[in-house]
Amino acid sequence: ANHMLFHVPDRARALRELHRVLTPGGRLYASTNGRTRRPGLGAWVRQAVHREDTPPTGHTDLDLFSLETGESQLRGVFSQVVMHRYDDALEITEIEPLIDYVQSTSAMALDPERLPELRRAVAAEIERHGCLRLPKNTGMFEAW
Repeated sequence: ANHMLFHVPDRARALRELHRVLTPGGRLYASTNGRTRRPGLGAWVRQAVHREDTPPTGHTDLDLFSLETGESQLRGVFSQVVMHRYDDALEITEIEPLIDYVQSTSAMALDPERLPELRRAVAAEIERHGCLRLPKNTGMFEAW
């Protein structure tokens, strides 16, 4: 279950079904994300261009099934659950692919007049640190 259980509307039912169809001794591997201490890409972009709007509030995927919430859900069905964390970061070294990505997402898309400001901010970060580094909090649950 690769980064998908947070999309499942009736997760408890889905987990019971996953448990049912596993062969004896079989294991479920479920990868997901967790919260990070530093801002993600969307927050970094808003800060870089001094945008004052905030992301939509309410539930996010991380509220549904994450490194913080997944273990308790899995323990409701599986007798053994182990979490494996994966230490990783997104390291952006090229400006234009980032601009293209930002413009392709409705949550981050900017007015065209703000793109030069974003380009300058990314270029400054790459010049200072060799890349724009955004920590990721990812991992996988192993359940049986």
